[in-house]
Amino acid sequence: LSYAYDHFIVDGSPYKRNNNLRGYSGNINVVSFSIAAKFPVLMYYMYKSKNRIFLIFISILIFSSSLVIFLLLSRGAFLALILSVFLYIGFMILKDSLKNINKPIIILFSIIASYIFVQGFIDQAVESNAISERVESIVNLKDESINDRLNYYSHAIQSIPLNPILGVGIGNWKFVSIKYDYETMSDYIVPIYVHNDFLHVAAEIGIVGAIFFVLVFFFSMKNSFKIMKQKDFNIGLTLGCMMSVYLIDSMLNFPISRPISHMFLIFLLVASTNIYVND
Repeated sequence: LSYAYDHFIVDGSPYKRNNNLRGYSGNINVVSFSIAAKFPVLMYYMYKSKNRIFLIFISILIFSSSLVIFLLLSRGAFLALILSVFLYIGFMILKDSLKNINKPIIILFSIIASYIFVQGFIDQAVESNAISERVESIVNLKDESINDRLNYYSHAIQSIPLNPILGVGIGNWKFVSIKYDYETMSDYIVPIYVHNDFLHVAAEIGIVGAIFFVLVFFFSMKNSFKIMKQKDFNIGLTLGCMMSVYLIDSMLNFPISRPISHMFLIFLLVASTNIYVND
């Protein structure tokens, strides 16, 4: 936000989606998902707190966090944010029966306000409905990024039956992928990752290894549901929504290979296990 304010508002430079907006992370998609994954924590405090001043502070954080996600135009983070918000609010409404209806209204109002602010700002710069166009491109198979990902998925699916037990070896997909993608490669850009951690793991270490990889997430989500049911509903729901965001990231990108995302996964696994095991 600091960079955006300095360059696009103070300096008056035209808006451009680039890695200068990445903050302390590797790129803009990483920071978008990093913020989206922590968004359920803000909703947790929104529901738990009764202090008006603190609620105003949380509302500002919700506004600024969603502001960043919309500003960075990360399609996957859009989906993750929408999913986590509706899951959290939906479960809380089922639990409270609209007793705290003001809380979801504040959350949704803050998000919508940030969307309107960013949409108006970007429209003036690029003269297009940028956010809507990015969302619509998710189902556009002609979009280059979407088409590339579908090709990578297809290549991994073709490779897995050829090496179902041991896979092609950890770290070897960047070599094997050349065989599948050499006809469409340009500028010697090698598809190092499948852009789907589950297919990537299955291709590199085989189906058995992929099953164990999936079980890691399964038991983490299972612990979250048990925490919701047996201990603290809000904390269990928060952990489950955070993991849901990570799962979306895993199906669209390669967070397992990014330290900031991988450390977040470790935190979620430890937290869900520790809270469930200990009173």
